[in-house]
Amino acid sequence: MTTTLKTIGLLLGLLVVVPILKSQPGPCLRFNGSNEYVRVNHNSDFNVTSTWTIEFWLNPDVTPSGWDAVISKNVSDRPPGVWLYYNSVEVWYGTGTNGLIAYTNYGTISAGEWQHVAVTRSSGNSVKIYINGELEATFNSTSTPPTNSSRLNFAQRGDGSYYYDGYLDDIRYWSDERTQSEIRDNMCKQLTGSEAGLISYWRFDKGSGSTATDFASAHNGSLRNTPTWDTSGAPIGTSSSSLYTSSWSGKTLYHTSSDGDSLRVSSVTGSPDGIIIYSVDKTPNYTSGTAGLGGNDHYFGVFKANGSSPTYTMTYYYGNNSAFKVGGGATETDLKIYQRTNNASSSWSTTSTTLNTGSQTLTATGLNSQFILGSSGNALPVDLLKFEGEKSPNGNELYWVTSSETNSDYFLIERSPDGNEWEYLKTVDGAGTKNDITKYHITDYFPWEYTYYRLTQFDLDGQKEVYDVILVDNTSPNSNFRSFEVFPTAAIQDVNIKSTENGKVEIRSTNGQLVYTNSMETGALKVNIEDFPAGSYLVTLIPENEKSRTIRFVKIAQ
Repeated sequence: MTTTLKTIGLLLGLLVVVPILKSQPGPCLRFNGSNEYVRVNHNSDFNVTSTWTIEFWLNPDVTPSGWDAVISKNVSDRPPGVWLYYNSVEVWYGTGTNGLIAYTNYGTISAGEWQHVAVTRSSGNSVKIYINGELEATFNSTSTPPTNSSRLNFAQRGDGSYYYDGYLDDIRYWSDERTQSEIRDNMCKQLTGSEAGLISYWRFDKGSGSTATDFASAHNGSLRNTPTWDTSGAPIGTSSSSLYTSSWSGKTLYHTSSDGDSLRVSSVTGSPDGIIIYSVDKTPNYTSGTAGLGGNDHYFGVFKANGSSPTYTMTYYYGNNSAFKVGGGATETDLKIYQRTNNASSSWSTTSTTLNTGSQTLTATGLNSQFILGSSGNALPVDLLKFEGEKSPNGNELYWVTSSETNSDYFLIERSPDGNEWEYLKTVDGAGTKNDITKYHITDYFPWEYTYYRLTQFDLDGQKEVYDVILVDNTSPNSNFRSFEVFPTAAIQDVNIKSTENGKVEIRSTNGQLVYTNSMETGALKVNIEDFPAGSYLVTLIPENEKSRTIRFVKIAQ
């Protein structure tokens, strides 16, 4: 079987004027196949004899003409090591110079592509080899891995021979047998280094210098003969979701980032063994070819394990992206998708998508590469960090904060007793052009029992931005809010509302129309939204003794 790896990355962030953050690319190490390697001094932690797992990402520059040592600890009396033999994977350990324990068929490794390799050993002497999360070989061996005091080597055998030619990234040593589910669930996301059973973890993300840092146990490696720090194309993110199946008919995979936006993969063709969606919580290493990224600081990717030129339909839900919410969505028609092959690609190009402003989605079909989101229009002039209100003895206090403003003329504040009929409250001058925090505050001295507030920003050339509506409840004492959750943030059938306080729940469309109301007792409330039109909604909890709070969710079109 020929192993193929394709990735897709999606980045949102276009509606605000914020400098692109300078994040470090995901580095890796590249070895020349003749004299470059990494040496790790011996430690008894590496003397695994019963259960263990070794896993890593690799991308060979060429198909070996024989053996290449990827991980090795000795020439003879060798502990577990992983080798390439032509385009197959071999596992060696045992006494003397022999010790071939397990191997895959030819063709499981391809030059010029990133692939994940995991080797495990059970307490029952079963050795398994996984490629891209798929089990490729199982062998039973009664041979117990020997121990020694030799150094651990990456990219050579240990005696100056059998050098590996290509890229290596994210090497993990475990003291337990990782299950197939654990391998799939973690291979496309970065670990913290404190996971149970993790002996050593070389992420190769330093990007410079002569040390390969161990993030689990400080068994740092030394770069010998200056292997090259390069940009990694391995599909590794901050979090991930996986789906492996023998039939993709009707199958759908979702993943939600820590920011709240989400990605869906559906209509899969080409019979891949599995698909993993991952999100990366930092700005991309390269932004050439994109436009309007603004304040967005994360993106998505999709890894396809094997298959025959797989494709799929991607649906991106941008409504809960914090950079988009700051901008308020006024330039949704300018949203664009850009694509690249993987993290090592230095530029992006545009691709065709379908925009649905009701469900706040961008959809692209027949995909087989990596993607990012931007805007063909101008970024909006104000980056609003927050807009809040609370009751006080003088009335209702309204606060908003901007992190930057460009050509900002003034803010209009309106109020309403029901979220439908609006009246003028006040105008406040903007800061013009300013790349710093600006705080605003006004008081509504004569509010209603329930008062809705709407903030609109106008710039000097007449453009405007309308932000989310907030509600201030004057029927209960003022105090700090406790706990309030709405999940999932993108749903088709039901949303769950959870709170530690009793109170009243209201759901309104973004134009203020009330579509649902109910009492809320401590615990959880499930709301069926099947009959709601597709689009964004605001859930407001009005507790008995707390300040009200509003959270947005998106009803997805079926």
